[in-house]
Amino acid sequence: MSAIRLEVETHITNHKLDNLVHEANTDFNLPLTAIKEILVYKVETKDSVENVLSEVFVDPIIQTLHDENSTYNFGDAQPSFVIEVSYRAGVTDNPAFSAKDALNIVGINANVASSRLYFIFGDIKKDGVTNFAKEALANNLIQKIDVYSYLEFQAERRFQNVTLPTVELEDVAEIEEISLNISDDEMLKISHDRCLALTLTEMHHMKSHFDEKGRQPTDVEVEVIAQTWSEHCKHKIFNAKINYQENIVGDEKTLGSQNIDSLYKTFVKGATSKIEKDRKLDWLISVFTDNAGIVRFDPNLDLCIKAETHNSPSALDPYGGALTGILGVNRDILGCGLGAKPIANTDVFCFADPEMPLKGEEQFMPTSLKAPKRIFDGVHLGVEDGGNKSGIPTVNGAIFFDQDYAGKPLVFVGTVGAMPAKLSNGRNSSDKNTKAGDRVVVVGGAIGADGIHGATFSSMELNEHSPATAVQIGDPLTQKRVLDFLIEARDLGLYSGITDNGAGGISSSVGEMATLTNGVEIDLALCPVKYPGLKPYELMISESQERMSFSVPPENINDLMDLAQRRGVVATDIGAFNDSGDLTVYYGEKLVAELDLKFLHDSLPKMELTATWNGGKPRAKWSEKTDLIDTKINEPTLKEALTHLMGTPNIASKEKWVRRYDHEVQASVHMKPFIGKEADGPADSGIVWLEPHGGAKENAVAIGCGLSPRTSFEDPYYMAQFAVDEAIRNVVVSGGDIDRCCLLDN
Repeated sequence: MSAIRLEVETHITNHKLDNLVHEANTDFNLPLTAIKEILVYKVETKDSVENVLSEVFVDPIIQTLHDENSTYNFGDAQPSFVIEVSYRAGVTDNPAFSAKDALNIVGINANVASSRLYFIFGDIKKDGVTNFAKEALANNLIQKIDVYSYLEFQAERRFQNVTLPTVELEDVAEIEEISLNISDDEMLKISHDRCLALTLTEMHHMKSHFDEKGRQPTDVEVEVIAQTWSEHCKHKIFNAKINYQENIVGDEKTLGSQNIDSLYKTFVKGATSKIEKDRKLDWLISVFTDNAGIVRFDPNLDLCIKAETHNSPSALDPYGGALTGILGVNRDILGCGLGAKPIANTDVFCFADPEMPLKGEEQFMPTSLKAPKRIFDGVHLGVEDGGNKSGIPTVNGAIFFDQDYAGKPLVFVGTVGAMPAKLSNGRNSSDKNTKAGDRVVVVGGAIGADGIHGATFSSMELNEHSPATAVQIGDPLTQKRVLDFLIEARDLGLYSGITDNGAGGISSSVGEMATLTNGVEIDLALCPVKYPGLKPYELMISESQERMSFSVPPENINDLMDLAQRRGVVATDIGAFNDSGDLTVYYGEKLVAELDLKFLHDSLPKMELTATWNGGKPRAKWSEKTDLIDTKINEPTLKEALTHLMGTPNIASKEKWVRRYDHEVQASVHMKPFIGKEADGPADSGIVWLEPHGGAKENAVAIGCGLSPRTSFEDPYYMAQFAVDEAIRNVVVSGGDIDRCCLLDN
């Protein structure tokens, strides 16, 4: 099998490159004069491709294809350096996936990898160029960066020595037995080293269970238990027993000292249940039980609503973290009830000021994180790509800046979905109906080491053959195919239940669906993989932003598989649901996990916490200059002060960022983010017309948001009230009916 290299030059103005030149000069003190970007594809195939290269890879109006027989014409100028940025082995490479699909359409079976060349012009040194590449052009966690002088680049035999990045793992399906007959310190070490995030109490609870069984757990069982008991899945703090005390002097309003058995059950679920009962609400179809809340604002249509955060991943890899965040919340909507179609996205971002750090304050910045501007740019692009490429309009949101987000950004992403109240067979779309005997079918992307919680990453040295596991990159095009497939399969009545492969992959999806029948048996060896050599526990817990799990009645399995093949979606039958009471997992003939479902889902001991409120406190001193805004102008005139004030991040227009979202796709957004005669005034909420999605002609849904973070210094209770108040006012002033208003209090 031979490999060829193709370089595609685009002959149109690229404002992104102009911005990069400006940033190099202003932010990096690097006197660049120009940057030129070239797309690179490496194609490995047994087939003859020469006759289809131009058809697949080039737009003849604006692009030129370069190979070993062509040269670049830069005119009188000559680049100083050339940077090549490529994906590390095993990282999702979306341009390559698209190229591979295009080749398949014209009958070519090939492997493809992509990269980008940046020709750098200016009188500069290599160290500065390398630093600029790491900060502004790539993320070293998931990408490989090669920097050449122009003479070195010309001497490279890049068209002759063509290799694609490959993951090389030892192809052995090892099962490890983990002994828990160890000291407390050794237990905590296992929790830390394997990234289990389990407390000593939880480790002892697991040990007691396996002591009763008379055996030690396998690594698959330990990993499944850890993800099921994680804060992400179980919300342990919100479900904890809390001894709350107040030490307040004076007339300040208080809640009063009390013992709280679950904040969630008392103040979230309990409050909602009380309102539902008192107001006799009949439009709350499903709350607190599924992947998203379901309400009925239209007699023909149910709406699903979900929001979540992706803060830590976005701090490590802003683009990948935010992209997986928005695709993940889309996926929650796909897995709600029997499947809903996402009809609107929303997002709220909290960042540090993009101008941080000020000169002389670099030492105060958090280490190992990207600069606030890089986080802002990457997060925005990730959410933009996730929505635009999936065909979902982004209709509402906000951006807030404060220096205290330098340590961790807040990246809130949300989705509204729509599904018919009833399907053609009379079933409610909101009802899952998985039964013993139904097949377990996984649909979507193949499994890789990316998406594993970091256990493998922490024990691997990053090299050209190592899979990058710290950060995922979602695949919006694959997810769009899965979306279209599942809606069609839903309407044909081909499956009985569905959920997404969330943070714990197959472990979380199949493990949760198994509670509906009280048992399941699967074979991990049947799962589609990106490359061989993955261990069974990795197959079990690897997350994917574009993978869903279905329960399929046996009589429908052939029809479902046929539809998947016709729609270009990978579907794999990996087992069956039963009523054994256990989550039973094989790898081929080898039993790798057998977990009692009641122990797994219902036995976790509650955390016991104490909380004390001593009243508001002053803002902590962040640096010698306590507020970035105050340091910019000394004793300004009124005009200077006003001009400066209007230019501060929280007041200045966000239009250039908002306009990059697609607001028109699906042709149902009635009120866009900008309104008025000239469409230049910010809207308070987005409004989506429901008729195109199956609702009544006169019905629409308004989506607003609220945020009041700085109030938390005085009182987090008021902070929440102010946020709710703002969100509801934004809906009301846009024409929303306050009597049919639901709150998603993320």
